[in-house]
Amino acid sequence: MFICPVCGLKLNKSGNKYICDKNHSYDLARQGYVNLLPVSGKKSKFPGDNEVMSVARREFLNGGYYSPLKDKILQILSQNEIKTVVDSGCSEGYYTKAMAQTVENVYAFDISKTAVKIASAEDKKSNYFVASAFRIPIKDGSADCVTKIFAPDSPNEFARILNKNGKIIEVIPAEKHLLELKQKLYETVYLNKIERAVKEGFELEKEQILEYKFIPDPISRQNLFKMTPYYYKTNPEKRNSLLKEEKFPITAEFIIREYKKIEK
Repeated sequence: MFICPVCGLKLNKSGNKYICDKNHSYDLARQGYVNLLPVSGKKSKFPGDNEVMSVARREFLNGGYYSPLKDKILQILSQNEIKTVVDSGCSEGYYTKAMAQTVENVYAFDISKTAVKIASAEDKKSNYFVASAFRIPIKDGSADCVTKIFAPDSPNEFARILNKNGKIIEVIPAEKHLLELKQKLYETVYLNKIERAVKEGFELEKEQILEYKFIPDPISRQNLFKMTPYYYKTNPEKRNSLLKEEKFPITAEFIIREYKKIEK
């Protein structure tokens, strides 16, 4: 399944390493993941989510606030009889771990080594690796499905690693997602801009909106805040004021899209 990120040859597992025929070697970390992100693929020393964001995301998601979304994704995977899935931009592995309970072969990656380290320490069924979505070290045509949940888009790479009947399951925030949280933080609030449902090499099969409200406790609400870009754009005074707020309902609104690979 894995290919060498340097030369593109197949990687074979040998003990605690993956090695290609040109002797490029990649060690398995103690947690069980493998780092397949070459230095040339990094735009910074520590790309992707930092530890604060990754831990906050894990704590918030483990509270079950996004369980309806998780269940919907599992339902789609089951309906399509997916056997091999690649979770692109898996972060700390909340959705990946759930997929591994129902899907036979689960591969998951993120550009954040910190996030992958957390994910692989808690989920021993999935195959985790550090990589970029724009250069995925997976062999051509080997996956039934790619999941992209609040993650960067890379349709060309997704098309390459998917088989001829392959699917993408994509989740993006809808217009009112986290609206009430933003209203507490900013004087002027804008609705989220919606990405167009166009991917080269794919046909949109289905689009649905999942919307509901949840009421997080103050700590969970702060963790939710930390896992969004808003946290780093807000001054410390505003950040702290959010902790003092009483419980209030927040809108979760997701757009779930299913794409099918177009046969050439």
